[in-house]
Amino acid sequence: MYTDRPSGLGDLVWSALGLVRASFLPALPLLLLAGVIAVMPDLIRQATPPPVGPDGFVPLDPNLIAVGVFNFLAAIFVVGAVSVQMDQVARGGDVSVVYALSRTFARFFPLFGAMILYYICVAVGIVLMVIPGLVLMISLIFVGYCVLLDDRGPVDALRYSRVLVKGHWWRTSAMVGFGSIPMAVLSTVSGAGELSSMLVQIDPDTLAQGLPSYASSSRTIWITFLGGGVTHLFLDGFLLVTYTDLKLRQDPAQPDGIDILTEPLPGNNYAGLE
Repeated sequence: MYTDRPSGLGDLVWSALGLVRASFLPALPLLLLAGVIAVMPDLIRQATPPPVGPDGFVPLDPNLIAVGVFNFLAAIFVVGAVSVQMDQVARGGDVSVVYALSRTFARFFPLFGAMILYYICVAVGIVLMVIPGLVLMISLIFVGYCVLLDDRGPVDALRYSRVLVKGHWWRTSAMVGFGSIPMAVLSTVSGAGELSSMLVQIDPDTLAQGLPSYASSSRTIWITFLGGGVTHLFLDGFLLVTYTDLKLRQDPAQPDGIDILTEPLPGNNYAGLE
């Protein structure tokens, strides 16, 4: 389902949609697991609501912090496994859950390091100025694929992702935008549910004290559970076909990944094709 040559934006969109459709059933167990991970914090907050201190603030709960760390690590692992499985679907390889999990487990520590570096770079860019953060968010977005699919280290993955996107930032941003549509819809629906639940659950006494008595509604939790995995599947489909397309635009003889379409080597005639 990957194209075998650099393709236009329309062809990439159709390829991504085909990959999402073909990957749904093979990836369903992992998608359900991703949904469980997505709603785990809300379920724990409902089961054990944090106490509110006399000053009106909720103290830090070590148990919730531990759950948050576990949730973060589990999400990286499961989403990475979905990416591996979708890549195998596109290549006609081993689409089993066992292979996806074992491959992700073997590359988990480099993947974790690469994702931490990615978040740090984006956060620093946003703190310095919003626009550099957005630029880095797109330029480095393929670090996970570089680690999982190409066996690159964390730092090399950052460099290679930046090289791939160089000259194709707007094109990559468009594909990210298309792939994020279900996530945006889910966030809107879930946010509306959260707001309505919050307004219903606030009683006059609590409102007078300025203390919200609020927990996620069951409806919102179900939306998050059902939609969490699907949004990852959709976004992964668009990112994977874009990643493969950008790699096709590289000269394989150049280990640093020089783009033959926008940075031609001496003696070729590829300038200006993009």
